[in-house]
Amino acid sequence: MPNHYQMYRSLRSKKVLEQACLYLDQGVRGLRFFDHAEREYLLKYKKAIVQELLQELKSKEGYKTKTAYAYFPPKSELCNRRMLCLHPKDHILRTAFVIVLSKYLEKDLLESCYANRRAKGDYSDKHLLADFADESWPNFCDWQKRCARRYNFMIRTDITSFYDSVSHQYFIDRIKELTGLPNNCGFITLFRRIQEVSI
Repeated sequence: MPNHYQMYRSLRSKKVLEQACLYLDQGVRGLRFFDHAEREYLLKYKKAIVQELLQELKSKEGYKTKTAYAYFPPKSELCNRRMLCLHPKDHILRTAFVIVLSKYLEKDLLESCYANRRAKGDYSDKHLLADFADESWPNFCDWQKRCARRYNFMIRTDITSFYDSVSHQYFIDRIKELTGLPNNCGFITLFRRIQEVSI
């Protein structure tokens, strides 16, 4: 399994943080809900933000999450969708975690869930995840068909409600279990810290 020093070093590298900025910029294009001010801020100040993050990640106090805000656009006639808008630095750092972790965990996801996969080939130069319509959605449909053949029934749920209800501690414990990383290493300590966002 991965060396936690290498993973932590990679996470705090200029290359990964710049890649996270690029992925965030490309990721919001075509989305219905995103913070336009955040995107403009990222585009205009990307170099400065990355430099600030590098310094904050190296500091003795370590990185501290910023305040986020939540808003609730209508999802249907019955309920609203809970949207969380993170500070750009928190968003970059979370994306950097996905970049680093997905290199080690992608292969373990293939049969256990239908989650969106990392992009491959030239598309991965600018996109973290595979195109949803062309690749992920057809894969999800295939996954459903395989499950329908294997199981007697399936439960239909609202997956966004599921994500909101996953315990941070369970999530962190599962990452430790899958990677073999120790509880007190720098990577897990920072991962735990970025889960704690004040709203």
